[in-house]
Amino acid sequence: MSLLGIDVGTTGCKAAAFSGDGRCVAWAYREYGTLRPRPGWAELDSREVWRAIREVIADVANRTNPTDPIAALNRVAAIYLKRNEKRTALEYLARSIAADPRQADVQNTTGELMEFFADPHAAFRHYVAAIGADPSHLHARINLVRYYAALHDSAKASEHFE
Repeated sequence: MSLLGIDVGTTGCKAAAFSGDGRCVAWAYREYGTLRPRPGWAELDSREVWRAIREVIADVANRTNPTDPIAALNRVAAIYLKRNEKRTALEYLARSIAADPRQADVQNTTGELMEFFADPHAAFRHYVAAIGADPSHLHARINLVRYYAALHDSAKASEHFE
């Protein structure tokens, strides 16, 4: 699995994907301007910075081997979640799961999104997958307790309190 590094600087940003043995497998760079509203002042347009960040991440992701996902794409999904772009976040999480379904946090977050989109059965499958990947995953356990409580199955819910 590759790892994604992102460097956001004062004149531009870059992203690079590195293999497990430290080789750079893809990189991208985008510049953005510096605003000078007054003498001696320097500011960045956050919209331009964000645009550049999205572009370098997409560029690097598109140039890596599709069977070797970039682990940091999960963090990209988190950014979309913070921006309340749940469908886009779900797309990134689905890509990550397709590449490696053993990611407990990704499975759990996907389950939570499936609940948001009113698909409790899909949510349940992701919570179970999260616990399969990491039996001590607290949030997945809590989510399964909530799931079973909603079904009024206290026996099953109590199994996840261990």
